[in-house]
Formats: sequence, structure tokens, C-alpha cells
Amino acid sequence: MADFWNEIVAFFNDVISAISTYVHSPLSIEIDKIIAEAFNEFADAVVYAIRDIMDIFGR
Repeated sequence: MADFWNEIVAFFNDVISAISTYVHSPLSIEIDKIIAEAFNEFADAVVYAIRDIMDIFGR
């Protein structure tokens, strides 16, 4: 499971790097913050969904 999350984090880091490379302005910092916040919310939602599924099936 850790490998799965590492792959997701690596993907989002690549996306952030690509955007930062092509956007040379203070806006890129804001874009990084927005993407990081969106990723954190997505990761939290996935974790809660996995916990709910595990609770349903009794772990």
C-alpha cells in the first residue's frame, strides 16, 4: 500500500514540477499551494474511504 501512495505522490510532484517549469511568475507558487491542498484533500478522502471499507468487512 505504501508503494501505491508513493507512486501517487511522485505523480503529483511531477505535475507540480511541470507547472512550475512552464509558469515563471509568483502565480506558480499559488498553483503549487492549490495543487498540494487538493492532493491532501483527495488523499484524506481515500484514506477515510479505505477505513470505512475495512470497517464494513471487519478488517
